[in-house]
Amino acid sequence: MAQSALLPSGSVHIINHTHWDREWFLTEEYTTGWIPQLVDAIEEIRAANPNYRYLFDGQTLAIEDLLRTQPHYDASITELIGSGSLIVGPLYSQPDWRMIGPELLIRNLDAGLDDVARYGGRSNTAWLVDPFGHISQAPQLLSMFGIDAVYVWRGVPQLEPLFRWESPDGTEITAVNLFGGYRNLYGISRTKPLAIRRLQGEYDKLVQYYRDLPIPLFDGYDLETEPEDPMAIFRELNGGLDDVELVESSPDLYIRAIDQHIDSAPKIPGELLSGKYGSTFPGTLSTRTYLKLLHADVEHLLHRVCEPLATLSSAVAAPYRANLYDAWNRELLRNAIHDCICGVSVDPVHERMERSYRRLLHEMKLDIEHSVQSLAGSMRDGYYVLSTTATPRSGSVRADGLVYEFDATGLGLSPAIVHPAETSSLLVSQVLSTLGTVKLGDDGTLAVGDLVIGPLEIRSDVGDTYSSESRELLSLGHVVHAEVESTSEADVVLLILLQADWPDGEVAAEMRLRFSQGPTVELDVTLDSQGTGFISELIFQPGSRGAVMAGMPFDVVEREPVDADLFGHDINPSLARVLMGQREVGEVSTFPFQDFVASFDGSRSVVVHARGLRAYRATPDGAIALPLRRSVEWLAKTGLRGRAGDAGPSMYVPGARCERTIRHELGVSVIHASPDDEEFVALCESFRNPPIVVGVSGSQGTGTRWEPVRSNLPMSSLRMSDEGPLARFYNPTGVPTTLEGREVGPRKIMEIPIRVNPLHTGPVDPEVRMHGLGADRGGRSRSLPDERVLEELRDQIGELSAQALQARDSLDTLRGDDHHLAVHRALVYEREAQELALSVAFNQLRLEHPEAEVSLPDDMVPAIAEMGWTLNDLRIQRRIYDYVAELLAHQLTQFGSMPRLSAYSEAKR
Repeated sequence: MAQSALLPSGSVHIINHTHWDREWFLTEEYTTGWIPQLVDAIEEIRAANPNYRYLFDGQTLAIEDLLRTQPHYDASITELIGSGSLIVGPLYSQPDWRMIGPELLIRNLDAGLDDVARYGGRSNTAWLVDPFGHISQAPQLLSMFGIDAVYVWRGVPQLEPLFRWESPDGTEITAVNLFGGYRNLYGISRTKPLAIRRLQGEYDKLVQYYRDLPIPLFDGYDLETEPEDPMAIFRELNGGLDDVELVESSPDLYIRAIDQHIDSAPKIPGELLSGKYGSTFPGTLSTRTYLKLLHADVEHLLHRVCEPLATLSSAVAAPYRANLYDAWNRELLRNAIHDCICGVSVDPVHERMERSYRRLLHEMKLDIEHSVQSLAGSMRDGYYVLSTTATPRSGSVRADGLVYEFDATGLGLSPAIVHPAETSSLLVSQVLSTLGTVKLGDDGTLAVGDLVIGPLEIRSDVGDTYSSESRELLSLGHVVHAEVESTSEADVVLLILLQADWPDGEVAAEMRLRFSQGPTVELDVTLDSQGTGFISELIFQPGSRGAVMAGMPFDVVEREPVDADLFGHDINPSLARVLMGQREVGEVSTFPFQDFVASFDGSRSVVVHARGLRAYRATPDGAIALPLRRSVEWLAKTGLRGRAGDAGPSMYVPGARCERTIRHELGVSVIHASPDDEEFVALCESFRNPPIVVGVSGSQGTGTRWEPVRSNLPMSSLRMSDEGPLARFYNPTGVPTTLEGREVGPRKIMEIPIRVNPLHTGPVDPEVRMHGLGADRGGRSRSLPDERVLEELRDQIGELSAQALQARDSLDTLRGDDHHLAVHRALVYEREAQELALSVAFNQLRLEHPEAEVSLPDDMVPAIAEMGWTLNDLRIQRRIYDYVAELLAHQLTQFGSMPRLSAYSEAKR
């Protein structure tokens, strides 16, 4: 430890780490090849400094990648983790918590902690510094696994370095807020003459916020391959360090150091979604919606169909393939990483994701068929509805031209009554539903009682994959055809074709609305488009203004329509020095949801359901807008009015135009119940878990109904454990209830053992036909690169390279701080030129293989590998010099010229 006369008495904790974006501007085949260099360097540093600790992004996936490709590192990894020198976990990957389902969040912790234990490690601290916002139930989920502290950055609405984060059920954990970023002391070995000035500068920024707390500083950045030992550097310099203790620290050690302050820290409840101090990128919620649909469908099949059916089929001695389900969970978690599921990576990354989802869909359907085959031997010949929710429900479902009416009391098989569906001569105006008379307007709206569905609005969007910049109205969907397509004794189906045109593009929508005897209108929208720079939203007008309630993992949250608690582009200079990352500007009106968003006016709820969509907007007049498609073609832009700071590489990604045919499964319900009522909960649970039709023939079984799992609480999973079947339920309401004789408090999550009564199967295997398992809704991309854009990029690369060369040429004549500033200018040009060059290379591969499922081969392309490595090094150097340039610019403003260290030290005294 060393001390400094420059700094007041206190301590600074230095934490070494990397944030590992395994897929972002490259696919994982390339970044995984960089991990051995990182591990070798950590071992070398640790040999010289046994107290050295390095955090590998709080996840175990990177270790899995390393050992999958380089298994001979197993002994080194085991020793590093077991000794505490290398810190991994407790998560398996770093997903976007807003977008993936509740059960997958739990499996992420399950898998991560299993991996950590396998290598002899353990951490009670979670590292969540880059995900784009945080859900309300994160403290309860983390606490369920013995995790009592977490580091966060994005989303915190207050400049509090330490707070108690509270879940809706009352669970609290310690939270450290890195509003100063996670890279503020990064790369001092590359700028060693400025090391003490950088330390002083970062301390000055933060000391007013930390007050009597130790200050953490972070030596690390994304995809680091050359870690350093900052403590060794400061010991070597040993100049002017007298009054402050430098602590060689880690996330766990820092938590111990602030233990006495935790009880007096302020409490912040619920979600952390504010972009005031660090962007949560609400535009990512509507980027590449096809990815969100595919992910949601596969996740649903795994947790609500595959695992539960395999658990039930164990009652007839069918095997439960736990290893297979674990592998599928891990694959889903790899796709759920924030840069992936958010749609903010290069096109080849998302092409790989599509291939993964489609293979998983195929494999899971085979698994489901195998489980149902095992169960069907106990049932009589006939048609059944397989209900995938434990809550009772009744209604009807359409499949293959027939309508199946059912009354289910729980999870399992219930008999179905079959009705034929026929074409109809009814007019649209003659349709009468449980919600009222149906009227089609000239403006493309459909009124159902006082509820109005539509219009389909097309607005310009000049944003990028991270941020939506919605502006003027381009077009409205106008009706080109409408008819009553078919009717049955149980339902009516209405078909409406919409078309929207403007000079640079078009959107076509085929809408099928199914009216049955229940409170929900089912709405399937098949959407296609041409062009870019727009957002297409379907508007739902409830008929009354109400509170906006959104479904989220294990919770229902109430939000204001707009978050206006944000700064403008110009902020106080001292605060600007702290907030060097991105942040939202002005106001935010787009928010995340899962499964439903509702308007509750105090007595009536209008519930908009959506399987797989993740963004909504509440309009000033009380309507709910769902973005069905947002078409952009740049990974990140500069100069957006709604965001300060750069978000990612400047790369051309035509796949984000989303020119493809995709199918949205939506619905809208009107119910006289609040979101806290069991009736409301059951309604939403029923829509999110659509029934599956099973036809059985050739059986000698005797059963007509088998529903072994029943509950009024939503179920997130049913799986086999070593002790037998386990089901996870949660209470999304604000009142306590009971489950299997146990009290489940408001917003509580509980896993309990379930008894499944054995089935008596017949002597023969029947023929089984399944309907309604869900097709691939993601469509196939038609978005090819524009060769004119590529030519423009080549011209820009030439201009940027010339500017970089000019800056480099000036270095020979510059000294001191002027030299550092010129290096920064050169790196700005060089990094952008390399981003564009890699972008051109990716898009050229797509043009050469326009029909290929993935444009980048699975085996590394040497030219891509070299360009990617160069870009990563330039990104690292540029980020280091961003901090250097900020420091020097601040000192220039403060002193009128760049001071020498002695003059700066004298002034600070």
